[in-house]
Amino acid sequence: MFSSVNRDNILLGTIDTHVHCGPDPVFEHRYDAFETAKLAEESGMRAIVLKNHSYPTAVVASLVKKQVEKIDVFGGICLNWEVGGVNPEAVYACAKIGGKVVWMPTFSADHCLKRLGRDQERGISILDDSGNLRPEVLDVLRIVKEHGLILESGHLSPAEIYLLAKEAFKMGIEKVLITHPCAVKVGPALSLTQQKELSEMGCYMEHLFYLYDAHE
Repeated sequence: MFSSVNRDNILLGTIDTHVHCGPDPVFEHRYDAFETAKLAEESGMRAIVLKNHSYPTAVVASLVKKQVEKIDVFGGICLNWEVGGVNPEAVYACAKIGGKVVWMPTFSADHCLKRLGRDQERGISILDDSGNLRPEVLDVLRIVKEHGLILESGHLSPAEIYLLAKEAFKMGIEKVLITHPCAVKVGPALSLTQQKELSEMGCYMEHLFYLYDAHE
């Protein structure tokens, strides 16, 4: 993510909405949550959002925030199998302890598993057999609206994203963020036309620096 104090002040006043760090049951990370927040503070950042695919990060964020003075630290929840999938109760609990972001399924998303060639695994779709949003998804959206949370698309398919965004705005949700829209392996691989359409609906695009690295 970043290494040390940024002499050119490129990160000054910035907010990173997609920060992975340790501990993590699946992936190895160079820094833990405390070290990450310290580096972000030293770099002059305004805030970071801790993300983990396996567990809610709101509690971690609240503890880490006590160790830094000049930066805000936020957390949220990814609706993967580890938290019961699209689980309104888990979202409500996360919101009550200060969570700010709700990610739709990421590595448990049916679309993502198929992209990774793991079709044999049971994936989560937010749509029912008729192609409509599942009731539990609507319950999650109501909690997002009630608590003023940020809604992220996770690793959903383009079709799921369009329906999710449409319903979110219909319900009055103001902050809808499309998670790495250009990602091919674990994302929707949205075309520029699709990104433009979603932006005109009111969505924000979360473009990740590493996706444009020559080695990726």
